[in-house]
Amino acid sequence: MSGRGLVYLLVWPTEENVGRLGHCAVHELNHNIRYSNVVWGDPAAVTCTGTPLRS
Repeated sequence: MSGRGLVYLLVWPTEENVGRLGHCAVHELNHNIRYSNVVWGDPAAVTCTGTPLRS
């Protein structure tokens, strides 16, 4: 999880997962940088291009 300049990683400490922590941190940092200027309206929609995407 990430947002507002923070990254929170919660993993089960297995050997495989511990080896992936760096990759997970970079992935979440990418979200922080990429979406830092997006104005989020409806919490149920992701509005990166102005068109709400609903599941």
